[in-house]
Amino acid sequence: MFDLLINDEDDESHALPRAEPVKAPSKPAESKASAPVPVSAPAPAPAKTMDTETMQRKIKGMIDEYTSIKDDMEFVECFKELGEDNFQLAVFEIANNLMDRRYSHTEQVAKGMRALRINNVLSEDTAVAGLAEYSELLEDMAIDAPNAYKFFGILVASVRVPLTRVAEALGDLATNVAASQPPAMPIVCAYIKHCVEVEGEDRMRDAVAEAKFDVAKFLGKDSAVPSALKSNELLSLFPQLA
Repeated sequence: MFDLLINDEDDESHALPRAEPVKAPSKPAESKASAPVPVSAPAPAPAKTMDTETMQRKIKGMIDEYTSIKDDMEFVECFKELGEDNFQLAVFEIANNLMDRRYSHTEQVAKGMRALRINNVLSEDTAVAGLAEYSELLEDMAIDAPNAYKFFGILVASVRVPLTRVAEALGDLATNVAASQPPAMPIVCAYIKHCVEVEGEDRMRDAVAEAKFDVAKFLGKDSAVPSALKSNELLSLFPQLA
């Protein structure tokens, strides 16, 4: 994941053997049954794009099952069954479903989302697009879901969005820093904390330096930046702001 933060065998031919030329028989030859020609199974048709209501129902079922059995690969297989054309909507609805969940559920789903990226099921571009789309609703969701920003930040980290694309995943929230408590502040802090938990503080500090990550632009007034980082135990990653 550190590298992400800073920046079949061919099928054998089934062709029939070439027939050898033969002389015409002087008498009718006995008929022989032809060997069956192997036929490749047709490729499965891609899943059609789902409507929102169907996707919401499937995502709820997936998360309910996953938080119960905690099987990462089962979560991966269930996600794949949604069809690649539906992956962006799936990311959107996973974010939506987590808003009213317990913290333990969010942490578990974060493991599953990380498994999707590690197993090359979910692309970085699709993950970022789904998150950016959901970010448009986040301020309204946060009114009734006090952990919305924190959970969203954990989700951004879990799908391995690199530091260079965090602003893209946050959409307009990345530039909405006029308030004393910008919505990007808890999101970015939760994102960085989750990355530290997974990668370790030293590797995250190196990644921040390599990417020249300007955390201050997400946290509002310059005077509030050190205190925000300190309260989240992140100030050591940004010694220039101490």
